[in-house]
Amino acid sequence: NGFVVNEDNGSVSAFSSAGTFYDNSGALGVATPAWISVDGNGNAWIPSTNTAEVGQIPYTINGAGKVKISNNAGTMGADDSYGLAIDSSNNAWFATNNINGNGSPATEHLEDVVRTVTTNPRNGHQTISYGIGQSITGTGSSGGGMGIPYKISVDGGNNIWMANEAYQTISEYSTTLGKWLGV
Repeated sequence: NGFVVNEDNGSVSAFSSAGTFYDNSGALGVATPAWISVDGNGNAWIPSTNTAEVGQIPYTINGAGKVKISNNAGTMGADDSYGLAIDSSNNAWFATNNINGNGSPATEHLEDVVRTVTTNPRNGHQTISYGIGQSITGTGSSGGGMGIPYKISVDGGNNIWMANEAYQTISEYSTTLGKWLGV
């Protein structure tokens, strides 16, 4: 199935692999959704570019084969997200930056947002919570090379590759080693 975020009305549309329209989520509770990525558990992660929100939308395929996207399951802080990638552990990584009025970066992070589901043993109800697992900084055109991080991707070794708009460079971060590998 394919998913399209609709920035102007804050929703997600679902399509079959043949391009048939299935459903629209309606309002997500995420202002200006910009990207969407689906993890191995079938959850869609959606960052917003204008606010410190990230929404996650679980979806189901009913007996008729129609995809039904439920409303926003929650939001958490991920400071002005400008990129999104999912690692093999189903953690969502966001390139985040907040630009000052003069155009210089105020904050720049590579943030790992993790989702936790807790089941109440008495009634079986589940609670979904989110948190920043790691908030990683890297400065200047060396070190981590972070300079207005914009797009990110995860490779097969769980290394994060991040494009830095300010320096026109690519940075690599190892989630296994917990350090920057180079620029």
